[in-house]
Amino acid sequence: MKNIAVALIITVFLGSCGGKRAGKAVYNKPAPARTDSVNKRKAVNPQSAKTNPPVTKHDEVDDDSPTPTFKEVLAERVAAYSAVENTEDMVIDGKDTLRMHLKYYCLHDSSLTVPEKYMEPWGEKDPKGFVTNNFASKIIILKNKDTVFNKIIKKNIFNGILEDPLKKYAVLLTCDYEGYNKAAGEFAFRYSITIPMTDVGVPASIVVDKTGHYRVLDEYANTDGFKKN
Repeated sequence: MKNIAVALIITVFLGSCGGKRAGKAVYNKPAPARTDSVNKRKAVNPQSAKTNPPVTKHDEVDDDSPTPTFKEVLAERVAAYSAVENTEDMVIDGKDTLRMHLKYYCLHDSSLTVPEKYMEPWGEKDPKGFVTNNFASKIIILKNKDTVFNKIIKKNIFNGILEDPLKKYAVLLTCDYEGYNKAAGEFAFRYSITIPMTDVGVPASIVVDKTGHYRVLDEYANTDGFKKN
């Protein structure tokens, strides 16, 4: 009986040790973005040029699709350089007919260098910094037959709400028309200001009223009252 008891104690002890496993750490990879390090490379899938919001890999995500590689993301973003997005809207507000045209495009200026440290989370061997392009949008608003707003929006218009790393290395990664708010008499445009190939960035907005005055809003601004036709 004594030998049996000892054997049972050993069995229980071994079972409890084997039942605990160290969890495997999962680290976020940087988000897809645009870069022109391979500016000469053939564009891949131009239809996918519209930029999506930053995507990261999180713990416990039930998604069987493979995480895109650095080269795949890079190629997709290079394809985006040739894309030009145009959005139009017409709004009847009382006696006023308002027309809005938004153009979002790449400047092809090769004027921004992203440091090597932002490439390290991708696990690239000997990561190097790369040169990328800035982006801009042009907003035109007509009230009846008069042009009340005609302005090119670049990243520097948001400098008052950006931290230093974003001022130096971010681009206007996306630009979307949010809609018109009849109660306020304003159009809203939403931007993602992000460092290419990372998930380091913030949203921000430009709001333009029907007389042509505009405001810059930070990420905490509420634009729920804006609707598209």
